[in-house]
Amino acid sequence: MFMIKLVKGVMDLKGFKCKTVLLVNPRENNRAVATAVWHEIPDRGFAELHFFVVDSKYQKKGIGSSFIKWWANEHLARRRICYAFCYADDNAIGFYEKNNYVMIPEPGQPGSEF
Repeated sequence: MFMIKLVKGVMDLKGFKCKTVLLVNPRENNRAVATAVWHEIPDRGFAELHFFVVDSKYQKKGIGSSFIKWWANEHLARRRICYAFCYADDNAIGFYEKNNYVMIPEPGQPGSEF
């Protein structure tokens, strides 16, 4: 079982006050196995995930999917945030699609009228 720990302090990224969490493995002296950084704009109903990574040793074990589901279905839902934006490189697109995220084009590209 892994634990989610909110990192003390707030990171300033792109002018946003971001939240940071670590997923740690208590069986390995609380070794960090994943981390995520995001900011929320609750009055606009959206959040932006700036950074999310799982240690390669722990990939393909459901940790990333468990986190992303917790983040959207529990954490953001409690704040009434309906839209979550994530930036993914080509290697991560399948992960987000598997977790019911929909890819939209970059702003200014055809189909980006969101």
